[in-house]
Amino acid sequence: MIYLKNKMNFILSLRIKKVLLSLFILIFCLSLSPAKIKVTFINPQTKEDTFWKPVTDFMQAACNDLNMELSVFYADFDHLKMVELVKQAAYGFDQPDFIVIKAYKKQGGRCIQIAQDARVNLFIFNAGLDEEETVRYGTPRSPYSQWIGQMLPDDEQAGYDLAKILIARGKTKQIPIKMIGIGGKHADTPSILRIKGLKRAISDEKGIRFYQTATADWTKSTAMQKFYDLYDRYKDITIGWGANDPTALGMIEVIKKKQLVPGIDFLTGGIDWTKSALQAVKKGEMEVTIGGHFMEGGWVMVLLYDYFHGIDFKSDGLTLSTRMSALTAENINAYLRYFGKQDWTKIDFKKFSKKNNPSLTKYDFSIDAILKQFK
Repeated sequence: MIYLKNKMNFILSLRIKKVLLSLFILIFCLSLSPAKIKVTFINPQTKEDTFWKPVTDFMQAACNDLNMELSVFYADFDHLKMVELVKQAAYGFDQPDFIVIKAYKKQGGRCIQIAQDARVNLFIFNAGLDEEETVRYGTPRSPYSQWIGQMLPDDEQAGYDLAKILIARGKTKQIPIKMIGIGGKHADTPSILRIKGLKRAISDEKGIRFYQTATADWTKSTAMQKFYDLYDRYKDITIGWGANDPTALGMIEVIKKKQLVPGIDFLTGGIDWTKSALQAVKKGEMEVTIGGHFMEGGWVMVLLYDYFHGIDFKSDGLTLSTRMSALTAENINAYLRYFGKQDWTKIDFKKFSKKNNPSLTKYDFSIDAILKQFK
């Protein structure tokens, strides 16, 4: 009996040692594999939004290349829900390395404060703080150290470029230039800045007629309602400036209902590079769509990847400004050839990282830099 008992104890001890050895090997192997960088993105709108879906898809493609783990939560147009989601991420059990947000409806400052208190890094992109918030919360890392940076599209320049292109098209087509503009939400910073660019472009021009701007809520349906009223008031409108693509597409819908031909009787353009707008440009119904800023989410991932590995993007600036590009009849086919299906897996995001390319001295997130990969 004693012999059997000792043998069983020996066998049990041997099994325990084997289990412990296996656990040790597993832990050792895990320690050798690089830890994934965890990023939480609070999407301000919905999962299928025509602008924010490409933003999220582009971010995910970048994360796949850079071994980053992206978690996305949707605020569904609710600024208070956005703040609550930031709070949950910051104080949750599995705190991310970075939280990424858009400063939405004057809630950016509250999110900065939450991140600061929770000691988690926060990055803002697409839209920043307004003037009132900036006075209170400052700029990245001053005074809030956890707010590590921001990347913002040059919305004013986009509004300016859109207006100038539409005016130039009108002159080329020899139509009388009588314009209106439809913005986004009244209090949204991107809309305010884009309209500011529109007004600057109008002030540059002579011999044109500009009637007025109206604000919608970034949607096609609301833009249609506003444009019906504007068209009834100014029946000789020839050009409609849209703060985003759905706004421009809404105007086109109304023009068709009026038995007029978009691209001939009426010229319009928008901002965002949405799929519908790209097809409208290709068909000649829309003169131009300004965009590329949906790619900012992916470029933010590159910055955070490098930052995590000790390469601070502050040498390029704590606030990075991106200028949008115009897609017109002249270049739409080239763009659609490569990205018409929005298959971002074709892009090698590692090539944009300073960590992976030590010779890089400055980030280049331009469309030209992307297209170079295909030449």
